[in-house]
Amino acid sequence: MKLNGSVLVLSLFTIAFCGKQKPETNPQKPLSLTIADSITIIAQKTLGGTLMKQIADGGAMVALDFCNHQAIPITDSVANFYQVNIQRIAEKNRNPKNGFSSELDKEVWESYLTGKETGMVKKIDPNGNTIFYKPIRIGMETCLNCHGDANQIKPDVLTKLTELYPNDKATGFKMNDLRGLWKITNLKP
Repeated sequence: MKLNGSVLVLSLFTIAFCGKQKPETNPQKPLSLTIADSITIIAQKTLGGTLMKQIADGGAMVALDFCNHQAIPITDSVANFYQVNIQRIAEKNRNPKNGFSSELDKEVWESYLTGKETGMVKKIDPNGNTIFYKPIRIGMETCLNCHGDANQIKPDVLTKLTELYPNDKATGFKMNDLRGLWKITNLKP
């Protein structure tokens, strides 16, 4: 029996965090580095766990459709739960909505590429907003089935990628490459 995406996400989210205390967030108060880091871990586990389930159930082709329709809603559900804004951004994005939206995004990206930054960082944008960034690295060989070099990606998957994402830039990665960044900000009161 196939579960729809919402039920699957809710189930994984509940299982992953049952009995754990929710990090306290309040749109009126600034986030701490520790809480922002915890939220990125939860978002990564929720998105990654759901994606791995899709891959196990149907392979890369099923995972592609899932990512195309569910990746942003899953991230948004975690964001809503913690009352923050969460984005996954990248220079080599697959979904244009995940591109850089500011000069600060680009500056932080460069600081990770050069090795100046390695973990989560806290920055203040020109408007005085606190923004947290954390690197997303290619951490599993499975990721390369859709994000690796063209010779690593099966032809049917490559065709589907081109169909779903005509301007896809998110290929050519190797293990441990910097794939993107988590970006966390408080919701405006």
